[in-house]
Amino acid sequence: MMKSQNSTFGIKRSLFAAFALFISGAALADDVALSDETGQLGDTVTVTFTYTGDGSQFALQAEAVISNPGAFSNIDATNLCSGSTANTTSCVFDGTDRLQILASNGSSNPLQDFTGTVDFTIDPGATAPQTVDLTWDTAGTFTPTTSTDGSISITAGPQSELEVTPNPMAFGTVDLGNLPATDTFTVQNIGSGGSSTTISTVGLNGPDAEFTIIGDTCTGATLNGGTGGNGDTCTIDIEFDSGANGTFSNQLAITSDANVNGNPTADITGSASSVASLSVNPAFGPVNLGQGLPGSTLTANGSISNSGSADGDFTCTLTGDPEISTTPSPLSGTVPAGGSADFSISCALPTSGVEGDSYSATLDCSGDNGFAGTHDISCGVTEREPLAVPTMSKIGLGVLALLMVMIGGLTVRFFRA
Repeated sequence: MMKSQNSTFGIKRSLFAAFALFISGAALADDVALSDETGQLGDTVTVTFTYTGDGSQFALQAEAVISNPGAFSNIDATNLCSGSTANTTSCVFDGTDRLQILASNGSSNPLQDFTGTVDFTIDPGATAPQTVDLTWDTAGTFTPTTSTDGSISITAGPQSELEVTPNPMAFGTVDLGNLPATDTFTVQNIGSGGSSTTISTVGLNGPDAEFTIIGDTCTGATLNGGTGGNGDTCTIDIEFDSGANGTFSNQLAITSDANVNGNPTADITGSASSVASLSVNPAFGPVNLGQGLPGSTLTANGSISNSGSADGDFTCTLTGDPEISTTPSPLSGTVPAGGSADFSISCALPTSGVEGDSYSATLDCSGDNGFAGTHDISCGVTEREPLAVPTMSKIGLGVLALLMVMIGGLTVRFFRA
């Protein structure tokens, strides 16, 4: 609360009236001025007051109006007329919106030039930017001949600003068998360089207890701003766990002293459900069954597995050359939770096939919970028989070894001779 310094101003005003009578017919040539200053939120700004006379004036009375005193948490006019040598001086802030100045001497002692200061403490929560005018009230009791108004320009200065990502945090639908699941909030000071903010608390507002904080580097952290929004960061780890199917929600809540978005929140949602989780082996993509002789059949085995906690349906559609087929056909069905379904892909090469003939087909599959993909199947004909690799019995191998030993011995005798 701003303090009034006007307790004695009314008494001294009556003293001034006597001196005012003495100068009422004189041509005044004195001047009062207030300086123009600039400050940031939270700063204390010093405004200079100057009185300039011509040596013939014996009294001074003036008031300056503060256009927005609410922009300041304190206004201290203790030194407003600190340089005055007048016999009677009363220079105060009236506690509302005015600076009141009263100085007077005897009729044989003209006022001397003097200066003083007023300290304005800018409220950290004031609107910025803005300019607060300090305007002399020349329509009231105002003795100076001329006056110069002052002002205080309030700028925001470096502003800290918190940003939370992701926002919201959505776990989506998670199979009960895959819980718990975790995700991480990143909190960043995206404010300007030179700004700073300290996070005081981090918590969850509820309602559902399926979400908990399992890691927190933010509480008590001071985050500095950076150029281009590249300020400091901290993290908050959230775990989602449930023992039953359902849809759940909660909310992250942060408190800080940031200038902008100082108390951000972020919603958290997630659903637990018994769902299928299908996968295929071989994985979706190219499947080359190789090459074979005309009339032969090339085959590859595969399976569709379900690691989820609910049965999963799937269906696959085969298009392309008729030489390629699946077993079973059509390839579709239901895979029980935790189970698998085997299948095979075959290429029956025609007896009329010749070297270089090739065949292709596409197997498109889809199923529950986002299961989808394509196998690009290929095979071809070759007329070259594979080379036979002869094998020997154990007796044959023994005879061969004995012959090698005998030959080795004869070789040694020959060279010694």
